[in-house]
Amino acid sequence: MLIYVGRRLAVIAVQALVITTVVFGLLRLLPGDPSYYLAGPQASQAQVDAIRASLRLDQPIPVQYAAYLGNLVQGDWGRSIRTTNNVLEDINHRLPATLELITISLILGLVTMVPLGVWSSMHQSHPAARVAAYWGRLSGSLPDFWVGILLVLVFYTALGIAPAPVGRLDISQVPPSGGTGFLVVDSVLSGRWDVLLSAIDHLLLPVATLAVVYSGMFYRQTRRAMERELETTRVLFAEACGLSQREIALRSLRNSVAPVLALIGNSYAFMLGGAVLVETVFTWGGLGQYAVAAVQSSDYFAISGVVLVTALFTLLVYFFVDVLNAYLDPRIRTS
Repeated sequence: MLIYVGRRLAVIAVQALVITTVVFGLLRLLPGDPSYYLAGPQASQAQVDAIRASLRLDQPIPVQYAAYLGNLVQGDWGRSIRTTNNVLEDINHRLPATLELITISLILGLVTMVPLGVWSSMHQSHPAARVAAYWGRLSGSLPDFWVGILLVLVFYTALGIAPAPVGRLDISQVPPSGGTGFLVVDSVLSGRWDVLLSAIDHLLLPVATLAVVYSGMFYRQTRRAMERELETTRVLFAEACGLSQREIALRSLRNSVAPVLALIGNSYAFMLGGAVLVETVFTWGGLGQYAVAAVQSSDYFAISGVVLVTALFTLLVYFFVDVLNAYLDPRIRTS
């Protein structure tokens, strides 16, 4: 197992180097000169040249690339034109908001759809299983921003039972002090129960939006994997031995978990970038909304930072999924 983990870490190191190279190349291919953006419209040519020299843009490409890697390692990801902050500081401030949103949405989709997929595979003729199958096909075709707008229109505008889509907390609430950036966690750690209720209240609609859109995939994959497993001879033998339906379901689920775990990893990584429009609808203030603002203002360093952190996050998610699959299935370790 340790050898397998070491091999996967070596692959991640190579992939991270390739990603940083691609991001560096994209920065150089983008139109315009970031020196002029950083200097401002009233800057003199001497000021622009000084900024170019500080960014090493007047050096050969290999020197620029070496400086770029060195700055990344030291935490200098460039300065955002729009916020004037270090891009890494902006990302550290906004990433927890996105991770809180997509993590809760993922957990909600799993705890509802995986058990439903297992039950439907064992009761395929039941009317509820047929309805769930239709839902599994429908949810994947729903645009997330459309679902979000619809929920706002129904629960905020029409019924008035949901808070306004203006962020993670009520305007009158002060965020709790804490090191995680997750409002739910920090409010519990600091004993701010009023903030906790407000945070949960604001999470309901965006979490429901992402859960509605992505939950169908978990249902379909779980049901397909379970149906294949239930048709194997070992399940027929277990039934002949008199094992209960619960025992058969638990054993079959363990043998079917590999494709479900792969889908969870793919979905979690995709949701980090896929939540862009949902964050925009609910003014969430996360990484997705930051990326939209960066594109609109041609903030090259912010764009490259978002691309880089999204790619690295995806690599880490895939790494943990592969390690977990290898732990559950020893055959993967020797492949």
